Amino acid sequence: MTEIKQSDEIQEKIRKSSEEKEKRFNEAKPKIDIMQEQVNRMYQGSREDTLNGIKSNSTYLVANAILAGMILHERSPEFIQGLLTAKSNPDAIMGWSIEDVARAALDVCGVEKYQGNSDHAKQLIACKFEGI
Repeated sequence: MTEIKQSDEIQEKIRKSSEEKEKRFNEAKPKIDIMQEQVNRMYQGSREDTLNGIKSNSTYLVANAILAGMILHERSPEFIQGLLTAKSNPDAIMGWSIEDVARAALDVCGVEKYQGNSDHAKQLIACKFEGI
């Protein structure tokens, strides 16, 4: 009888744990959706979303703001300031260093010459962020 009770207790703990994980996932999901919507608007030409993204604490938003801004030829003082800030960002996403991407963008914008050795950054400079 005690074995059945222990088994029931274990099953209940597993069920509660699964419910807690699902709840955390569902709470995070809307935030992810909102971020993706902002990124979508960046690539659709939203200057406001791009400038907000480059000032974000989110690596995902900063990276996409740099790429979208460069693809859409954003060169405003606010964007350049965001690039100058991002060039000190040690984070990376999908193997791309924010620091190197920002430094490559600053080179393409004519603000400062890229001095690094990242192949990704050199490729971005070579193509001027076109066709990426």
